[in-house]
Amino acid sequence: MIATILNNAQMGSLPAYGLMIASATIMSFVAIKLFLFSRAATRQKKPREWVFTDERDENGMPVLAAVRVRSAYSSTLKTR
Repeated sequence: MIATILNNAQMGSLPAYGLMIASATIMSFVAIKLFLFSRAATRQKKPREWVFTDERDENGMPVLAAVRVRSAYSSTLKTR
């Protein structure tokens, strides 16, 4: 009876389906891990703003410097 059910359901090769289920599980874990890594990487980036400093170069032009900017959302959380 089991053989007829497997043949009717076209699951005669159980090792292939077992391999497919195992590989789908592993690939879904890898996809979730990549998603979490990419989300963590974007959260660690701090926005930068370019500002003029008081220093001058050899032509007398002001020098640009990169300054990290705190987000407005994080400053409101700390004031509460």
